[in-house]
Amino acid sequence: MSADCNDRPVPTKTIRDGPKPTVRCMERETRSNVAVAEPGTTRALIWRLQSGGWTQVEAGNLAAIALGLWPARTGWTGAELDHLRFLKSLVTTGRVEH
Repeated sequence: MSADCNDRPVPTKTIRDGPKPTVRCMERETRSNVAVAEPGTTRALIWRLQSGGWTQVEAGNLAAIALGLWPARTGWTGAELDHLRFLKSLVTTGRVEH
């Protein structure tokens, strides 16, 4: 029974009954997903770190840590990190066995 004593059922709220996402929110989410998938983002990250005052070795190692790799004594280059990301994608999709 409803609050006004009619025989209509009382609507129940679920977790999915929230405000609908706005177009701006959905655009922001799409942009962030695309930025992660772009192949040049590793090199761009290293460049941004270097422009922020980090050395080439430090920037390469920070980018490697962000990708889940250990730092190297001589640092990582963007090309090396992109190549490792490519190989990882081949393994995770099952195209290459490890």
